[in-house]
Amino acid sequence: MGTDIVAKSKRRRRGPGRLILKLVSVVVLLSVSVVWVLRWYPPLTSAFMLRSQYFSDNGGTRIAHRWAPWERISPLVALAVIAAEDQKFPRHWGFDLQQIRNAVRENKHRSHARGASTITQQVAKNLFLWPGRSYVRKGLEVYFTVVLELLWSKQRILEVYLNIAEFAPGVFGVAAASTRYFAKSTESLDADDAALLAAVLPNPRRLKLSRPTPYLRTRAQWIRRQMDQLGGVRYLDSLAGMSGHGFRMVAMGEAPSRGIAPRIAEAGEETCPACSRRVCWKERRAGTRPIVGYESSEGQALMDESRPGPG
Repeated sequence: MGTDIVAKSKRRRRGPGRLILKLVSVVVLLSVSVVWVLRWYPPLTSAFMLRSQYFSDNGGTRIAHRWAPWERISPLVALAVIAAEDQKFPRHWGFDLQQIRNAVRENKHRSHARGASTITQQVAKNLFLWPGRSYVRKGLEVYFTVVLELLWSKQRILEVYLNIAEFAPGVFGVAAASTRYFAKSTESLDADDAALLAAVLPNPRRLKLSRPTPYLRTRAQWIRRQMDQLGGVRYLDSLAGMSGHGFRMVAMGEAPSRGIAPRIAEAGEETCPACSRRVCWKERRAGTRPIVGYESSEGQALMDESRPGPG
């Protein structure tokens, strides 16, 4: 009898702990599953879009948003955002520890806290969370940042960021912003357009694309210089990993390496549409599979990758 009472008491004590463990396991499994699915499919909305649409201070805002796939986004925009927001993006695993240390040191003497969020952290926050500085939100941001870095490529993280970042009140994503403020397609944005877009990202509700202030234009000019110092769009090759096309433009004389192709050149083009570097591009067929090749000025093949052919 006494043994039964002790056993029941132990089960009662273990009960809440097991329940909490099961709940945490379910939440982790569901969140990882959602992130995994979004590796392949565009998110229909984001936490920040929903907040702006239904829970903003003025009772809700009609949002503008249109998804633009990676190959439809000017590489200059991707470069400008990295130059402005997170120049170590290709090299870190979601957290820039040096910037975090600098922010902690500087915030001791500042009335307004300086942030040190990476692009991955901003994707985690904008896509899944809410604004604020509570420990709970920061903890969840750290969790989602780790999951994103583990499950997505750097290219995918940047692609999603460019599509969910807020560029003006209610205007989310580079496609909606480029149409509204530049009357251009996302592919047609030039370096100055890209720098101006990136310049508003720290505070798109104060820094306005519709009325650029001298401060905003000065910041855009600084971003342009940073883009040049990073080496231009070739810097995007450091995102590593094969692109969806499986190959990239190779400049004349450049050593072969894998990287990112903003789009496929038309047969016979001699200028890379992404960076204006001269290339020699050829296509030959092997059965129904076209073979895409790049050659140096001496005619030496630098890369020869297959891609699916028609029918």
